[in-house]
Amino acid sequence: MPDKKIPLRMCVACRELKDKKSMLRIVKNTDGKVFLDFSSKAQGRGAYICDTPDCIKKLRKQRILNKVFSCAVDGEVYTAIEEEYFGKSKVSSYIGFCFKCGKITLGSSAIATLKRGVYLLILDGKAAKNSLRYALKFKNRFDCPLLVCKENFEELINKPLCRLAAVRDKNLAEAILKSGDTGYELYTGGGE
Repeated sequence: MPDKKIPLRMCVACRELKDKKSMLRIVKNTDGKVFLDFSSKAQGRGAYICDTPDCIKKLRKQRILNKVFSCAVDGEVYTAIEEEYFGKSKVSSYIGFCFKCGKITLGSSAIATLKRGVYLLILDGKAAKNSLRYALKFKNRFDCPLLVCKENFEELINKPLCRLAAVRDKNLAEAILKSGDTGYELYTGGGE
């Protein structure tokens, strides 16, 4: 059986070829907006960069995105990327890692098909009672903690109208729980 190929991408800052999963993706969408894509699934023209402070800083210094996307990228975009990278919450970083390694399942219908291997459930704090009911059902079924996201859940997972996510990696689930991020709280309530 042939070895599975590992997709490689070149960093736009240091020009090194690296494993795609270990890199960050910067996207220019159809509206012309340029942003850091932690999920690696946003639509648009993508460019990859190493997940290191040196390469992120090099973006602005050498105005690399102007060349990559063949357009004038505003200085505010570079500032926003730096602020998002250096100021990102630990949970959003860990969720990004879950996406990169394919260890997250989105939506209650997709989670319902899983038999085992769910170590953490994350629920949108704005979810309706029905979504909470499903989350509690899965919490009992998989015997795992339920974390409630207080805000920006759709932005975190990059999927509109999705209210529930399941983390399927034990180490990442533990890291998310230990992060102490104030935008999330462990569900301790009873039923609905």
